[in-house]
Amino acid sequence: MGQQAHHNLVANLPPAFSSLVGREQDISRVANKLCDDHIRLVTLTGSAGVGKTRLAVEVASVVAPTFVDGVWFVDLSSLNESDLVSHAVSLAGGLREQQDLSLLDTLTDALRPQKVLLILDSCEHLVGACATLVGHLYRTCPGLHILITSRQQIGVTGEVTWPVSPLTCPDPSDVLGLKQITDYEAIRMFVERAGTVLPGFQLTDMNQAAVVHICHHLDGIPLALELAARWVTTLSVEQIANRMDDRLQLLSNRDPLAPPRQQTLRDTVQWSYDLLSMQEKTLFNRLSVFAGGCYLDAIEAVCAGDGIETSQVLHLLDRLVVQSLVLAESSQGEMRYRLLETLRLFAREQLVIGGMADQT
Repeated sequence: MGQQAHHNLVANLPPAFSSLVGREQDISRVANKLCDDHIRLVTLTGSAGVGKTRLAVEVASVVAPTFVDGVWFVDLSSLNESDLVSHAVSLAGGLREQQDLSLLDTLTDALRPQKVLLILDSCEHLVGACATLVGHLYRTCPGLHILITSRQQIGVTGEVTWPVSPLTCPDPSDVLGLKQITDYEAIRMFVERAGTVLPGFQLTDMNQAAVVHICHHLDGIPLALELAARWVTTLSVEQIANRMDDRLQLLSNRDPLAPPRQQTLRDTVQWSYDLLSMQEKTLFNRLSVFAGGCYLDAIEAVCAGDGIETSQVLHLLDRLVVQSLVLAESSQGEMRYRLLETLRLFAREQLVIGGMADQT
């Protein structure tokens, strides 16, 4: 494949239609890891809508010259069957199944002598199949480096996990000037995206409180900020801020080509929620009663019962943390757990629908 594949790699990457805000350190550090021959498998983890795919594409653009045989980008979000993962990878590499070889052997033979970066995007619903394929290719193809985006790590030996955090945003209670506020990534992104749909839009002394309110309530999640910024042609930022309690319904994607799971903010959260087991869903919903976060003893006291034993709470909580649905933050020598506010709003809705809100 050689040099021709290298020229094809840019065409294989999804186009970037907007600038990437606030990810300079992530790009640099992940790129350095991928170019290290001792680290050949990196997984970008994080909650839905946090920008894992966008970061992966940017990193791939930076490191592309290192991979002389090309970059293969594989979008797995639309696949529903585990058996199709190998087919999707083969298609991205322009490979066809040989008559006397299995598809896995065809892939292995093609990749073994090459210096290729393989990007598997959106693996969370196909973790088992991805782990099996990646584990095999990682062992048999020494020149292959792999970048994965997933809500959780896939659990292959040698995997390095890189958590992708929401963008930084100020607390509404902080008294800050315009210049200080624009130091925050979420603010910069909202203002920039609003300016693309409403030329001349600017952050001012008059609207800064509303913009801070929006960014804070959207937890600095890039997809949510993008969807909110598009409303500035119809609503003032003050009106958008006043509708944050209804943000799961308000924030919809006007791009008809956007993936189904990104049509609305609710769809994005629902995609993650649907992958949970029944007990994981139950604990996730019950965690919504803790508005400001909580410690393990409180979770065990409040969330156990009616289908969840106290002894199961820690295991289920760990699964939610691993799947980027609960944040675990160190506080005075103990871990404190909380849901991003948008996720808590969704979980609260599910709790009400299930008739468990008052009891919990």
